[in-house]
Amino acid sequence: MGNRTRKIAEILGRANHSTGKMSADTVDVSFENITDTGTEGTKVASGNTSQRGTTAGQWRYNAETGFFEGRNTDGTYSTLQPDPTITSVDDSEVDSGAGGNQTIVVTGTNFTSGGTITFVGSSADFDASTTTFNSTTQVTAVAPKSSFLNAQEPYKVKFTSSLGKIGISAVGLISVDNTPSWSTASGTLGTVVKGASASLTTPTATDADGDTIAYSVQSGSLPTGLSLNSSTGAITGTESGSDSSSTTYSFTLRATANGKTTDRAFTILVYVAQTYTFSYTGAEQSLTVPSGITSMTFDLRGAGGGQQGSSTAGAGGKTTGTLAVSPGDILKMTNRYAAAQSPGQNYDASLTITFELSGSDV
Repeated sequence: MGNRTRKIAEILGRANHSTGKMSADTVDVSFENITDTGTEGTKVASGNTSQRGTTAGQWRYNAETGFFEGRNTDGTYSTLQPDPTITSVDDSEVDSGAGGNQTIVVTGTNFTSGGTITFVGSSADFDASTTTFNSTTQVTAVAPKSSFLNAQEPYKVKFTSSLGKIGISAVGLISVDNTPSWSTASGTLGTVVKGASASLTTPTATDADGDTIAYSVQSGSLPTGLSLNSSTGAITGTESGSDSSSTTYSFTLRATANGKTTDRAFTILVYVAQTYTFSYTGAEQSLTVPSGITSMTFDLRGAGGGQQGSSTAGAGGKTTGTLAVSPGDILKMTNRYAAAQSPGQNYDASLTITFELSGSDV
């Protein structure tokens, strides 16, 4: 008993009385098969990352990361970080053809700062351009819309922590649904002659997702008597309006596919034929072909009854036809026998020409 008392006294004598602790070089204590019978827990070493030790097998609490960690023989650390989970996103559709970036708020559990969101397609995936840590249950990811492809939908969402812990959604959470795209350029769809059946360019749109497209008039109006086929986009019918002169109708068509829409502006010209009548006045007369005119029909009538000496001329003639013309062409009417050519000659010089203009634009 006396020897034991002296040993304890020696140990206590080595203690640092200012701190109440004994240094490791004065005490050699080892434990084997320790049993902790307390209820509150066992306190282990705690500190930030820079305070890690260098001995394999050391176990500690990293106050910087918030996780328990142990040092491996190769100098790395294994961490008791729980696996993250992905439960939902705030936007489940991306229009990949719309341009710009898509911002997606991801909800789940066990998120940590410094992690990365990855969008996982059927055979390819890509990382978000940025992943912002909001809380342990929410991160915000930003990625180019063009990175989402129809062929890869639906996309699962994966979160990878800075320590390599991975969580991925059980099912695809993001689909690609593009806005329909017009194939027909804006502008004129053609000309309808007043009172005639329409023969116009059919405005069409396509949808990258293969969704059915419906067409409608969003604003403006079609010429009276014409109607739009909502399934094909064709504009057909017989013009039946009351326009007294050529009129351009402006309107906007809307293409709708799976709830997404795109608009485009078009025009149709209702052409009202213009008639010009010339009766000879004793001098040359002319008509300049208006802009857009490509042809002219004419009705030429000459009055008869002229007389030369004792001979009487025949009745006036008549002829009709079509002239191919271009804007700016000048048509002239001249009666070369407007006056007596020599003594004893007397001609009735009456002459009338009627032109009716037709074209694709005025």
